[in-house]
Amino acid sequence: MSRPFSDLRMAPVAAAVASLGLFAAPWLVPVLGTFASLWTPVPVLLLYRRQGGRAGRLALILAVAGSLTIVGSMVSMLGALFYLFFAAATLCLGEAYIWGQSDERSIALAAGVSWGAILLVAWGTGFMDAGGQAWQTFWTGQTQLVVQAYQDSGLSPERLEDIRQTLELAGWLIARLAIGILACGAMIMAWANQLIARDFGGGSQEPRQALNTWKAPDHLVWALIGAGALMLLSKGFWFWAGANLVLVLSLVYFFQGIAILAFWLQKKNTPRLLRAGIYMLVAVEIFLAALVALMGLFDLWFNFRRLGKEPIA
Repeated sequence: MSRPFSDLRMAPVAAAVASLGLFAAPWLVPVLGTFASLWTPVPVLLLYRRQGGRAGRLALILAVAGSLTIVGSMVSMLGALFYLFFAAATLCLGEAYIWGQSDERSIALAAGVSWGAILLVAWGTGFMDAGGQAWQTFWTGQTQLVVQAYQDSGLSPERLEDIRQTLELAGWLIARLAIGILACGAMIMAWANQLIARDFGGGSQEPRQALNTWKAPDHLVWALIGAGALMLLSKGFWFWAGANLVLVLSLVYFFQGIAILAFWLQKKNTPRLLRAGIYMLVAVEIFLAALVALMGLFDLWFNFRRLGKEPIA
């Protein structure tokens, strides 16, 4: 580690500053900054593992205070409050490590608590009031900016109208799937940060389960079946409740599919560079991602990795 992170007194400050820098990245570097912000918890999580809970908690307190004061004054208080989404995940992942919890429990706890935190911020600030009126206003503004940019580039009126309708449909769908989308975002963020923290954080060298052998609880498939039935048999609120649940469970089985893919790539001694390329292709190609999720689901019956038991009949 660099000197600021090695100094017992300076390490919490350095970790807090690094975390805030990642959090603020979307305002500093559009597009790429959004990807960088996914790793906001990492600096504090590394501190948790290398210097213990006391240093980790202090860094997290400093980061929250910095977000409310610096980001709140320079950007907006609403933007600053969304740091609580990352702070909740950081606290859960850090404390779960201190208490010796498994990766599975740590990720589930962090995802659930951070999801609740972002919902509280969204509702507490009125962002989801009046049927999501604030969101609709925001999305309408963004749609107008995009359409204006295409109009300035000389696109035909017919194509402009197609783009407008597509964006309006996307905004409508996002509003109705917001609960599931936020839950998926929380799961991805917790999973990604736990991977980095456990691989680079040092700390305990106790045996741990390889992530390429992970599988979802067998009974979870009944929740997926129930959610699908809601979509088929219901309309209105219950249809969208089922759709949100299907979205979340699809991500769970996508994780299981990725574990299966990683298991076989490792078993075949696939070069690391080729593995990275395959994972990247799955991440950007929605059809391949769907196939991976289906592989994770059907692993319940076919047990593709032969993990110590026969497939379910």
